[in-house]
Amino acid sequence: MKRSIRSRRSSSGFGLIEVMIAVVVLATGLLALAALQGSLARASGEAKTRGRVAALLTTRMEQLRANQYASAATIAADGCGTDLGAGVDWVPASFCTEAGLGSVTTTQQVTLFSSALGASSFTANRVPVIAGEPEFKRVTLTATWTDASGESHTLAMTSELSALALRDALLPPPPSSGTPTGKALVRTDSPVTAGVVPIATGGDNATAASNPRPEIIGARNNQAVVGTKFEVITYQGLTGAAVIQRRVETQAIKCSCKYGAGGSNLPAIYQTAQWPAIWTGERYDVFAPRTPADAPGESLASGPVANAEQSDLCQECCRDHHDTAATDVPKFDPERARIGQAHSHYSVGNQGALVVVPNTQTSEYVEACRLIRVDGFWRTAADMYSRHTGLLATETVGGTPAKTGVPSATSASAYQVFVKDYLSGYNGTVATAPGNADALFAEAARQLNEPASISIARPSPKDERYLHARGLYVDYLEKAARAKIAAARSKCPEGTPVTECVLPFLPFTTINVTELGSWEPQAADTTVSSDSIEVSSGSSLIFVPEQPTRGRTNAVASAVNGAVGFAAIEISPSNAGIAVYSGVDPDDEVVSSDRQEFVVSAPATPVVGKPFTVQLNGTTTALLQITDDNTTNDPAVGWSVPSAPAPSAGNCGATIKTTNPRKDTNPNPYVCNTTSPLGVAGTVLVSNYGREYTVSTTLSSSICTFNGVAQPATGTVAVPTFANLRVSSATVNGVAGSFPAAGTPSAKRSESTEVSFASIPANAQVVIGFTLESTLSAQIAACTTNNAGNAITVTAWTKPWDAP
Repeated sequence: MKRSIRSRRSSSGFGLIEVMIAVVVLATGLLALAALQGSLARASGEAKTRGRVAALLTTRMEQLRANQYASAATIAADGCGTDLGAGVDWVPASFCTEAGLGSVTTTQQVTLFSSALGASSFTANRVPVIAGEPEFKRVTLTATWTDASGESHTLAMTSELSALALRDALLPPPPSSGTPTGKALVRTDSPVTAGVVPIATGGDNATAASNPRPEIIGARNNQAVVGTKFEVITYQGLTGAAVIQRRVETQAIKCSCKYGAGGSNLPAIYQTAQWPAIWTGERYDVFAPRTPADAPGESLASGPVANAEQSDLCQECCRDHHDTAATDVPKFDPERARIGQAHSHYSVGNQGALVVVPNTQTSEYVEACRLIRVDGFWRTAADMYSRHTGLLATETVGGTPAKTGVPSATSASAYQVFVKDYLSGYNGTVATAPGNADALFAEAARQLNEPASISIARPSPKDERYLHARGLYVDYLEKAARAKIAAARSKCPEGTPVTECVLPFLPFTTINVTELGSWEPQAADTTVSSDSIEVSSGSSLIFVPEQPTRGRTNAVASAVNGAVGFAAIEISPSNAGIAVYSGVDPDDEVVSSDRQEFVVSAPATPVVGKPFTVQLNGTTTALLQITDDNTTNDPAVGWSVPSAPAPSAGNCGATIKTTNPRKDTNPNPYVCNTTSPLGVAGTVLVSNYGREYTVSTTLSSSICTFNGVAQPATGTVAVPTFANLRVSSATVNGVAGSFPAAGTPSAKRSESTEVSFASIPANAQVVIGFTLESTLSAQIAACTTNNAGNAITVTAWTKPWDAP
């Protein structure tokens, strides 16, 4: 028997123990990776949620800053779907769902800080004792939420609100406890909207100015515009969401000032004049001389004219806006000082002429200022200067040009290149003006004069066209800014366009000035002519960039085929132009201008439309406010011819005062260009003739509160008052018309009156007279008082004339 002996071969590969060890290591790694992924997912979700909450708080803070200062108040709690009533809900019901939260709780804490006149510090929760005491509000927004793991999170944001331009060295706000440090990252939707033309400043950055909006600060006068507000935003992200790098909030205001009305006549917080806010090369800041010295306005003690219907910020404007002969300090109007002219002030004389006034007490003058928010408070800044004003070709719709007020893509692109080329060589002293003989800036060579002509149809129907005017403004550059720009230019990398190195340090903006300038129809020789086209120069409180009110052009019904007319815009070149004002010094009367040619295309049929005029007068001319320089409060006039064979209707345009350089100081007579045969029955509709103003009155109220507790109070306040006017007479060529005894509806801001005439002849004159029917006063709806109950601060009024 053979025994076979098998030898064991040496084993190869992994043993069981090794495999088990590898599995353990792999499992540990996978578990760690899973934990990491879970942690990343949670962190990403938390960051996303925190970003949504931060955007919610930022939006709310912007709302509070945009709303009236008096309306900012503490709200105990708000949340998704919470109905707090009275319009205070600010957390959308859908927020929790969109943010993936079961709930969120927000609070809005508003703390009032005020100071007695002449005091050196603010006190929290102190209600002003008398009117005019300095105060501001600190707003803290807090959001609390719980994540899926049950962990609680909190995010807070703090800011100050104030209607005053506080001076740091005078009354600094106390520090905010618990306010996070570091720079906030502010994301927003792209600021490029209709009418906004951004200018790329290099890389993924751009700057853009929002469409200017009218400011009705105080609303003491029926639809009275007292200035213009806009923002200049520098941002990163040319497409999609943008990150704001710098926001310059700006107001241009017009003011009536008086020497001697400031100083001790103003509350202590307003008494000390300030130096101008200037561009340092990176930001706006108030100039501080190396050797402490009074600002130039300190010795003049200027202040706003008492009871003038104007911006509250005129206290700062009138007080500060003065320059001396000194050569080593910045100026409020540096270009005038640079060319050797004294900083004189002017009043408006006969026919709108400017008359120089002495800088002695009681002398009144007109002023226009630019105010910029610096560190949260409004400061009077150095003047802005127009370097170019021009019309950009607007959008074509359905093959018809100029059918919206938005620049076409081609014209916007050409303008962007034009601005960057102009600014690439700007040195802040003597700049070559665009549009002159220099080929570099010739508009024709830059495609800025297109289209050369626009064909417009004669009514009917009415063929409205819209234009877009754009202004380029660049600040005068002080020494620090010039040094910054020179350094950026010298260090610009080879191959990099010089504009990308320089533009971030240049204080420039390009603004939609369509609704800010004065428009008129012109003949080829620039004389005013309404033979072929009519151009609107009225104002509207509803600013729609796609369909602007000013510059709206129509062909005149009586225009012949092939008639040529020009729609022209003029605007004062400094602060006054942006503030919708005609000029405060002789430099402003050298206006910037441009115009667009229109050619009337009309059928061969005979023209049937004829004009007539409407004159508004009576013993209440001042109440009608047709003799001031504010076109936004003028009454509106329209016409209607309802009878066959050609029923039609339209608006009547205000007459342009060609002999008055300030323009539009009186809309009379209104010109009504019809599209129907006249000599037939017709109606004239007049509206917007009621006026709101204020009357200083001593009132008592039992509904005022002190620290949240009701307390009777007595005090003197400016009570909104309404002049309820009514039509008292109406004639056409001396023949009386018929109208109701009261307007529709009566005693309301929206009141209108329709006057019927048996016949309105061609070229007739309609005269409508007004009388004062009654005077209405507003009632206090909400108010606060001081501890003594001898002062009233009204936070809300009930105005019966505003009710439907």
